Amino acid sequence: YSYTFIWGEKIQTMSPRFGVFHPVPLLGNYQQTALWLLLGVIFFLWIAPQVVRWPRWILMLPAAAQLGGLAILQVRAIYVGIGVIFLVLFLFGETKKLIGFASTIGWGVGALLALLLTVSALGIQLQGRMGPVTFAFVEEQVETVFAVGDANTRMSHEVDRADWYGEVWDRVTSSPTNMVVGEGFGQALINFVNENGIPARQPHNSSLTVLARLGFVGLSIWLLFLAMMLVRYVQFLRTRTASEGAHVTILWLFLCFLLYLLTASVQPTLEFSHGSMPFYFLLGLAIGIMGQKKYSFNPQSFRVRTPHTVGA
Repeated sequence: YSYTFIWGEKIQTMSPRFGVFHPVPLLGNYQQTALWLLLGVIFFLWIAPQVVRWPRWILMLPAAAQLGGLAILQVRAIYVGIGVIFLVLFLFGETKKLIGFASTIGWGVGALLALLLTVSALGIQLQGRMGPVTFAFVEEQVETVFAVGDANTRMSHEVDRADWYGEVWDRVTSSPTNMVVGEGFGQALINFVNENGIPARQPHNSSLTVLARLGFVGLSIWLLFLAMMLVRYVQFLRTRTASEGAHVTILWLFLCFLLYLLTASVQPTLEFSHGSMPFYFLLGLAIGIMGQKKYSFNPQSFRVRTPHTVGA
C-alpha cells in the first residue's frame, strides 16, 4: 500500500469519502504507514517464523520491501526508530536478532537500489512524501535529525513545532487552573491551517496535548502509566523465564510501545482513533501475555481449528 503513495492524490480523488464535519477519503491516506512498515519488518523476522514454516529468505523479501517503502514515505522519526531497535537489541543482549535486523536493512537497501536503477532506466522520477526518492535525499533527511547538513533541507516543520509548543505553553501558564487540571477538551490548542485549509488542533506531541487538556495532574498520571509499562516490559525481558514464543512476542510489543511513543512525540498520534486504538490494543495484548503465571504463549494456538478437530 505504501508504494501507491506516488499516486496518492489520484487515489483520493477516486476514493469514496466518509465523515460528518470533515469528509475524509477512505483510500489514499498514509498516516502512520511508515510506523507499521518498520514494525512489519521485525514482525516478519521474529514472529512470522513461529507461525508459518516458510523458508527464511521468503520472509526476508517482504521485510526488505517494507524497508524500501520507508524511502517513499520519508518519515524522519522512523529513521530514529531504526536506531532505537538497534539500541534495544544491544542492551538486551539480542546479538542474533541484531545481526539479522542489520542484514535485513542491507537487503532493503539492495531492493531500493534495484528499484531506483529500474525506474531510472525507464526515465521515471519517483517522488516521495518530502522529496525525490534517492539515497542522497534520504541521507540529507537523516542528517537533519542530528541538526547537521544543509539547513534548507530541514523543511519548516521544526519552526512550526517550536511555534506550536510555545502557543500551548502560553495556554498552560495562562492561569493556575490550566496548569493544575488543564483547559479541558473542545478548543483548538494551536492556530494553524494546513495547505488544504483544514485547521490543525493539536501541537504534534501527544504528551503536550495531555498537559494542555488535563494539566500537570493529567500529565503526571500519563507519565506514571508509561513508566509502569516500561518497567513491566523490562522486567519481563530480563528474567528470560518465558518460552521463546512469549519472549520474542513481548520484545516485538515492547518495540511497538517505544516506536509508538517516539512517533507520538512529533505527531498527534494518540489524539486520533487510528493511532490510539492500535496502541492500547497492543498494550493490552502485552499485559495479557506478561500476566500469565507460566509465561506460556504459543502462536500456533491461534490457528483456526477445523470442525473435525473441534469435535474430537
